Amino acid sequence: MIRNAELLVQELVKRPTETAWLEFKESNKDPKMIGEQISALANSAVLHMRDYAYLIWGVSDSDHQIVGTSFDPTSQKIGNEPLVNWIRHSVSDNIDFEFESCEINGKGIVILRVSKAVYKPATFEN
Repeated sequence: MIRNAELLVQELVKRPTETAWLEFKESNKDPKMIGEQISALANSAVLHMRDYAYLIWGVSDSDHQIVGTSFDPTSQKIGNEPLVNWIRHSVSDNIDFEFESCEINGKGIVILRVSKAVYKPATFEN
């Protein structure tokens, strides 16, 4: 569980630009994009000496305004498999990630926190 999720988002949107360890999305929920982003973020966290990297839905790319999202990782499925399980099977086992949902000013936000890769570079679908 991400402690103080709302405060984390409010601090991250103050950054002037996205970085290799921080991405904002409004509603893109393509499973392959999410898997690729998880492995890229895990590797970027290592390169930038951070414990975690973030992908946050519900924030505008251009101006970092909180706009909300309809993306719900707990209800999305790939075939009959829940999205989170599908991703766990598709990324290398040397990273961890978690989704957290919250509301800011009545707008839905989803935070994906990705741990830095350990021992070797992270991969998606090998």
